[in-house]
Amino acid sequence: MPSSIRKELDAHQASLLAKISAAAKAGDPRTTLSLTGELQRTTALIARMDDLGSEAVSLLGRGLPLRDTPVPSVSARASVPGRGHGVQVRAAFLDRSTKAGIPLRPYRGAIFQSPKGLRIGVAVATERKPNRWFLGLGEGQFDAAVLLCVPDSGKVIDVCLPASFFAQFGRYLSRSGDQVKFNVARRDAHVVLKIPSKSAERVDGFVGAIARLDP
Repeated sequence: MPSSIRKELDAHQASLLAKISAAAKAGDPRTTLSLTGELQRTTALIARMDDLGSEAVSLLGRGLPLRDTPVPSVSARASVPGRGHGVQVRAAFLDRSTKAGIPLRPYRGAIFQSPKGLRIGVAVATERKPNRWFLGLGEGQFDAAVLLCVPDSGKVIDVCLPASFFAQFGRYLSRSGDQVKFNVARRDAHVVLKIPSKSAERVDGFVGAIARLDP
């Protein structure tokens, strides 16, 4: 399939994410659901194109991958990560990220890929306890992370933790099964990440810091 079609699909995917974000902000669940279905089909088509490209390269005997990053399977990329409110919150963040010059493409589940090939985990949590959010991402599946903390009222707190943060603190974070756990809290005017065996780390500087995800 021509590369121009692939570019059109990528642009259509970005447009759908923006429309889903707008519908979510407008409180229009019917439109959000309809657009989410179209986004799923678009993402599946992109994945199928990648798979066909890889098969073509193999058939021609070039022995070279289509691109230098793993190609997710159709089943892994065909669905929008999360459901309901989580879909809306992620879609809104992806829209902000694109506007900030860092479009994130679906990779696997809650993991997205940055323009430079970094795996960005995007986790969402609601406020189960006052000013507390508990989130998790698969061990070894991400290079950087975005923790979308949804308060009962007010603006979503998007904590954007770059790869450098995990190089410094990653080994101290809690684990449960195959998940890395994040315990975020809001104390007065500060946002902190509770790290076992260490004092709570202030992460105010990472809130809204989308540009730091793909340096």
